[in-house]
Amino acid sequence: EVMGDIVVSLEKTREEAEAMIQRDIRFNSKNMLKKLAKAVPIHVAPTDSRDTILANIVEFTVGRKLENQAIQTCK
Repeated sequence: EVMGDIVVSLEKTREEAEAMIQRDIRFNSKNMLKKLAKAVPIHVAPTDSRDTILANIVEFTVGRKLENQAIQTCK
């Protein structure tokens, strides 16, 4: 599944993940970002802009991973 592969490969830094999505022609449209958000899964409000959806995807995937790593380091 393409969307699942994208989500797995987002496990980098926030900046790298955002740049990767921005470069990927499949995600030039808001509708395709909505599909990626659904695969993550995160909620997308009808009023969310493309930039908001992108930021939420990055934060949910990369931010969550980094938080988990920080928690594991503290144990």
